[in-house]
Amino acid sequence: ALGLEQMRAGHELEVRAAWYGLADARARFALAEGRVAALAEAHRVKQLQYDRQRVTLLDVEQTRLELQRAALDRTRALLDAHRALAEWRWATAE
Repeated sequence: ALGLEQMRAGHELEVRAAWYGLADARARFALAEGRVAALAEAHRVKQLQYDRQRVTLLDVEQTRLELQRAALDRTRALLDAHRALAEWRWATAE
């Protein structure tokens, strides 16, 4: 009986950890999406400023690089979210 209770407690802990991992991964993906949107707009504005000769090409390229890094971070966050979903499904046998 004690072994069964320990197994149940361990499984409950595994399910709970998977759930929190999934919630965390989804939140990180949402933040990454917002960052990409903000940096896309910043890059657009910087390009307009360059067109009006208010900033240098280096400034434009710097925002483009930041946008690309954010897009890569978003892709990693999406991968983490899919992995967390798989772990949750495994823990809950779905």
